Order: sequence, then structure tokens, then C-alpha cells
Amino acid sequence: GKPRPKPDISIQTSVAYGKDVTLKCSAIGTVKLTWYKSKRNGTRNDWQLMNAGEADHTFHRRTGLRETKRFLVIKKFNVSDNGVYICDLYRYYVNWRAHKEKYVGIKGFQKPNFTAFPKPLITVQPVSRFSIHLDYRVEGIPSPSITWYKINGDKIKVLSNCDKSKCINNDPNDHYLDITRTVFGKYYLSYPSDNATLKCVASNSLGSATKTFRLNMLAKPKIAKKNKENLSFVHVYKEGQELVCMVEEANPNQISFTWVAQLTGCTNADCKPNNSNWQVVTGTESGLEIITTNSKSTLILEKSEQHFFYRCTARNTVGEDNHIWKVVPVTESQPLKAVQSLVEVNEAENAELSCAVAKFISNQVYWSFNNVALQLGPRMKVDNSSSNGTVYNTLHITNVNVTDAGKYQCFGEFDGISEAAEIQLKVRELNAPSVSLKNLTRKQSSSFLVRCNVSGHPKPRITWKKDGEMLKVRGSVQGTDDCKSRLQGRYMLPNEDKNHATVLVICKADYKKDLGQFSCTAHNRLGNDTAKAFVDILAPPVIIAFVPQTKSIVLGQEFFLKCVANGNPKPHVWWEKKDKKTSMFKRVKNERSDELHFDALDDSNLGDYRCFAQNKENTSLGDFKLAPSPVTGKSMGTPAPISNKYPIVIGCVSFFIVAIVIIVAVVLYKRKKAYGGFYILTLPPLTDYIKKLDPHTPLTEQTNKLPYDAEWEFPRNRLKFSRELGCGAFGKVFLADAMGIVAFDPRGSTKRRPSRRRFGGSIRRNHYVNNNKMTKVAVKTLKEDSGETEYKDLLSELKILIHVGEHKNIVNLLGACTKGRESELWVIIEFCSNGNLLQFLRNRRDIYETEWKGVSKDPNFQLTMTDLVIAAYQVARGMEFLASRLCIHRDLATRNILVTENYVIKIADFGLARDVGEESQYVKTSN
Repeated sequence: GKPRPKPDISIQTSVAYGKDVTLKCSAIGTVKLTWYKSKRNGTRNDWQLMNAGEADHTFHRRTGLRETKRFLVIKKFNVSDNGVYICDLYRYYVNWRAHKEKYVGIKGFQKPNFTAFPKPLITVQPVSRFSIHLDYRVEGIPSPSITWYKINGDKIKVLSNCDKSKCINNDPNDHYLDITRTVFGKYYLSYPSDNATLKCVASNSLGSATKTFRLNMLAKPKIAKKNKENLSFVHVYKEGQELVCMVEEANPNQISFTWVAQLTGCTNADCKPNNSNWQVVTGTESGLEIITTNSKSTLILEKSEQHFFYRCTARNTVGEDNHIWKVVPVTESQPLKAVQSLVEVNEAENAELSCAVAKFISNQVYWSFNNVALQLGPRMKVDNSSSNGTVYNTLHITNVNVTDAGKYQCFGEFDGISEAAEIQLKVRELNAPSVSLKNLTRKQSSSFLVRCNVSGHPKPRITWKKDGEMLKVRGSVQGTDDCKSRLQGRYMLPNEDKNHATVLVICKADYKKDLGQFSCTAHNRLGNDTAKAFVDILAPPVIIAFVPQTKSIVLGQEFFLKCVANGNPKPHVWWEKKDKKTSMFKRVKNERSDELHFDALDDSNLGDYRCFAQNKENTSLGDFKLAPSPVTGKSMGTPAPISNKYPIVIGCVSFFIVAIVIIVAVVLYKRKKAYGGFYILTLPPLTDYIKKLDPHTPLTEQTNKLPYDAEWEFPRNRLKFSRELGCGAFGKVFLADAMGIVAFDPRGSTKRRPSRRRFGGSIRRNHYVNNNKMTKVAVKTLKEDSGETEYKDLLSELKILIHVGEHKNIVNLLGACTKGRESELWVIIEFCSNGNLLQFLRNRRDIYETEWKGVSKDPNFQLTMTDLVIAAYQVARGMEFLASRLCIHRDLATRNILVTENYVIKIADFGLARDVGEESQYVKTSN
């Protein structure tokens, strides 16, 4: 039959927290035993399988049957192990099951609770060796853990002078805190760090409990002392220096201060204080002042030439401390000062910042940058040097950059006083120039500034130009107010030199001189920049003159009169005639409004005329009376009586003298106006014929008005032809050697001619006659089959070359041979050894580089964009000069531009009387 199931559980239903617990289950027979855990009143679905040991099978002695046992071991039983434990029996060969269960739990759970603790305040006396034994008791299940804190939250590791076995009693609820002061103690009691509130926290799984108490550690005053010595030296170098008696720590902090002194003084720097000579100082003594607060007392000194001793004593209820100062007078007025308060350097340069330190200062000097301690390194180093008893502490900064700019301070503390000296470092950032210039519009005769705004470093060099020409300044003025007493012209400000002038002062502006394009160029080693601006000077119109084109006013003949007026903007000019009936002026209609023109003058044209000149600034007018020129003839009157003879003679003589004076005055006035002087004993300078030509007609069509000057005649026998250089449509050019032509100066001779006439001399200084130096020249002549037309053309070209003048960028005339051989005209001009520009550039195609800056300035080695721009600039300068002389080049091309030995560009063939470009006939044999 079936055996009766007998699972049996052997266990304590109430166990101690943290102890190991063993559960035993047994049954008779061969059965399977399994341990489960469940909650109270749980079902089989709530059972949790437990990890139990292997089953143990033995034979029961009394019954002789087999007994099965199985143990469940729970290590360190805690709250989470509480529950119902079930032993399940299963007899598998009959499929029969039974179980038995018991509740197992920890007995007496309790939150931590302090049952004993020290009193809230414990006062500790300052003895050299002491122990504090603090007993406290805390209860709780599970047993609480204990942690000590300071009131600020710092955890304290409290160690006692007992070993571990003594500190843990048999009763786990008993605790004690031993704080022992020993030289080698593991936990130190010190003031003020341990003068604090201590907190004990006991905690277990059910909660925590906290208790605090105050540890009041008494301490006598402790005065802050330099180097922990009781004697300090104070070097007095100024009025109002202070001796500061500062208490670092004390408990209680109610402190009283007492000052005593030995004021008899001593001149010996090695003297010592005498303990029997101390006198109390109250602060009422002459030159002394005492200021006292809770923890500090300050004695303010006067400057003295003797040595004194002062002692400060600080007391509280626990004890006292004192300190002695020896006052040493010094001659230095400032122990630490900057050699330079401002140091300026360029970027990438080196900087030196120095502070002078008095000889009595032995402490180290420190440096700061923008109020932060300076970190020295490879770029920043400090060294000391001395001179005449003064130590110079110098900060060296290599390869300065813009981030190094700022406030530097050398500082140090000595004799209880903190001193600092400030040095400002300014770093000038390197950058290329940047220029700006504004257009200006001003009134005639006004004074104003032309300001060039320039930035860049290093300081740029400034160049001013007007219309491409360098500007010249008269001097300096303080401003436009100074222009009232200055001549018309351009000036600069007194604080600027001519190479760095950023402001031009235009005094009493004249539109004829100051109107135009101004350019300001700034240059430094990093580059250059140019700005241009137009300065417009507004001037009201002024009628200069009435210029007649006919010699006399005769009825029936042509009459031509021009009204000439100046102003800016250019004035509009017209004529009006006065109506005899209404006395009103009415406009005269002509093809040109500024001209009064009649093909055949008649009586209706006679009368009063008025010329008007008008622009937006003003209107000007001038009157002209048109009447026939008077006809001279004999008087038909009867002779006067004898009595009237003498008055008539006197009147005639007087009239004649007055007429002579008026004529001389008019001549002198015209000379003064035309030539700038009277030239009474000399002839006036030679006329510039080109200025007399019609500006609206090409120069080549007016060569008949240009005379030939014999001063240009050069002897044919001093020319030696070498070879033919080339030929054109009607002429040829030869290379020749000219003897003495370097001393041949016909243009200078022409300029000196008035001075020769002044002394009535006719001596010609032909220095070239005695000069045998040979010079390469080019000689232009006609072909053998040339006719009269070609001869006149070459002669016209010669006259144009004479009267146009000399310029660096044109082929200049050196002389001419017009006499001797019949119909053979030689024109001597400069020889340009590098040939024409066309061939010059073709020969250098292989060395041309599209760069602005080359490695060589020799055009035979490298040709760059800069060389081409310079060549174009020289061509422009030459053409500008020719235009100013009314000369129009009819065939400007690279074949008509020559290059000299020094690579100067010169314009040639500008004097041709006809346009040979239409024929396109050029034969070249060489350069």
C-alpha cells in the first residue's frame, strides 16, 4: 500500500539579522524533495524554486526504511529573505505528492536610534597633548552603519588610539569616538579647521538617525609673521607707510592690541631692541596714527632718518602673541617703478619691459599680464642686471605678436607692503597701406584741406601728385586760418614732414592752378595703395579782353571782334547791342556767340555793345563802343593872333609830353602783363610761337608761322656718316658720328640771347668748336629723287622740332644743316640704339613673363608686365607733352617708338607734315 507522506521541516521561525540559516526537510522512503519560497497565503503559482543542496539518502534505524533529507542554506539572512519556505514531496512511481510549509523571518526590525550622545558643546583647552573620549550608543536592526561629518559636508575618517579588536565590543550597539592629539596621531585636532560642528549619521535598511555637537577649540591669538620670525624689517621710503599687526587665528576672537615702541632711535643699522626701554604708543604722538579693527591693528608711520623699534601684542582670554618691527629709513622714493610706462614695438620684433628695483629689496619680483600671473617660457624670459645700486628686472619677449599687447605689471611684496609698477605694451600690427581720398568742390580764393586717409604699418611714405605731376609745397601752416597771411599755394601741417604729409592745405585756391585730379600714394615695405580725387574750383566769369581780328574799323570792310572770358565752369559768352531808342540791350545773332562779326561794316552796325559772360557762379559784363577809326589830316583853321602864340605852343608841347608818357606807360604795362617784367634795358624773352597759334588748327598746318632759328645750324664737316639705318616714304635715316655736339646747345643759346643783347655783345660762345668728342647721332635727310614738296615737309618737321621743345620721352632735335650743299637738308636727332619698340618686343618674346615682379630688372634677361606698363606710361607722358604743344601725331605705332640704350622710350616722327601712314611704304634695313 501507499506509505504515509511525512515531510518534516526543521527550522527557527525567527532568525537573527545577518546570520547564516539552514533549513532541513526529511521524509521516509525513496522520494523527491524540492524547496520553494512563497509569500504568505500564496498559491502554487506563487512558488519560487530555491537552489538547495543535493538530497541525502540514509536508512532509518528504527524502521529499517530508507530516509531522504535535503538542506537549504541561506547566507547572511536579511530582510529580503523573509517569507514562506515550502518543502515539496513527490513519490514518482505511484505519482503521489505532498508538501509542508513554514514562515521564516528576522526577529525585531528597528530603525537606528541614538540612546546616548555627547553634550551639544564641548570646549577643548589648548594643551600640547590631550585626548577626547566621546561615548554614544545607537540601536537598530539591522545593525546601523556609522559615518561622521563636519557641518560643511566633508566626511571625517575618525581613527582612535586603540586597535580594531578593542574598538568592537561584543554588543554591536555600543560605539565610541576617540580623538587623540599626538605627534604621530592619524587624526589631528587643529584650530581653526576642527573648531566646527560634527555630525554623526547612523543608517540601516530601515532608515537613518542624526546627532550633532559643537567642538569649541580655544586658541590664543596668532599674528601673521614674515618667514615665521618675530622680527621684521620695514624700509620707510615715503610718508604714511603702515605696520600691520594681523591676527590669523584666535578663539575667542575678542582681541585687544597694544603697541609699544623704542623711539629714542639709533643710527646704527645693526642695533637691537632693549627690553627695558619699551614705551606704550597710543597714537597721539606726533606723526603716528593707530587704526584698530577686530582682527587687525595698523600703525601709520612718518618718514624718518633714524632707526626705530615697534612691537605689537595681541591678547584674548586664552593667551597672547607679539611681533617686533625694525624701521629702517631709506633714500629711495619708490622701491619698484617702471623704466618706461609705455613700450611700442612692431609686430615680429622683440620687446623689453624693465622695472627698476631698489637695492634694499631682496624678494623676487614677479610679472603679470592683464592681471594674470605670467607664465614664462621660450618666448618670455626674465633676467636681472644692476647699475649704481639699482637692480633692473627685465622681461624679454621675442617675436612679439598682437596677442602680446596689453598691461604688464612687475610686482612684489616686501616689508608687508605690496608694490607694483605698470607697463603698457602696444604692438603695431604690420599691414599694407590703405588709402582713401574724397572729391571736393570749393570756391575760388577759398582755403581748404585735402585730406588723405591713410592706414598701414610701418608708417607709409606719402606721395602727392596733381594731374600726374609731383606736387610742390611752399611750407607749413597751422591751418586754413593762417592762409590769410600767406601767398597762394599749397602747404602742409607743421606736425607732418613732406614724406608723410596726409593733409594738404590749399591757400587761396586758384582754379587755373588747383583744379584737377589729385592722387595720394602710400607706400611701405608690405605694398602700396593709391587713391585719386577730383578737386573742382568754382570761379565766377571774368572778361579778360576784347581781341580784334582786324587792324582797323573801316566802313565797308569786314569786322571781327572776340570776347574772351575765363571762369569755372567755362562761362557762356554772348554779345548784346544797345537800342538807341529804348536804351535796352538786345542779343546779337552770330554763328559763334562770343564773336562780333560783320562781313561789311555799315552805319547800322555802329553803336554800343555789351559782352556777357555767365556761369552758375555769377555773370560778368564788358562794354565796347563800335565806331570807325579816326582819319588823320591837316587842320584848316586860320592862324591865331600873336598874343595867343605862346599858350598854343605850350599846350602843344604839354600834349606831346603827356602822349609820350601815356604811350610808354602802355608799352610797359603790356610788357609786364605779357612777360612778367618791364625789360627796359633788354629785349623781352623770345616769343613762344606755338602759344600764338590757333589751338583749333593742327600744328602741321601752321608751320608757315614758325620761323627757323639759325642757332640750330651745325657744321656739316663735323658729321661723319657710318651706315644707313632705314628709309621711309620720302626720306632716309643714317647713323653718324657728330664731333663736339655734346657741347652744342642751341636751345640754351636761345634762352641766353636776351642777356647777350643786354650788354650789346654779339659774342657766340661756340664751345663745341674746341670739343672733339664723338657722339652717335641719327641724321634724317631726303632721298635723291625727292622734290620740292618733300623738302618743304622736312623743313616743316625741322621747325616743329625746334619750337615744340625738349622732353625725355620724345626724340629730341640736336641740330640741323641747312646751308652749303644745294637742296640738301640734314636734321640731326637723338640716336636710339635699341631700335623701334616693335622689334624690341618681338626679340624678347621668349623671356616674357606674365608677372608683375621679376627676378631681374634687365630687359635682356626677363621682361615682365611691369616693364610693359612702364613703357606705356612713358609713351603716355610723351603724347601728353606733344598735345600740350598742339602737336598731333598722325601715325603713332610701335614702329615709330624708339628705345634708347638705357631703355628710355621716345616717340619719333611726330613732326611729319603729311600722313605717310596712308602710303604704308616702309623699308627697314636695320635698327
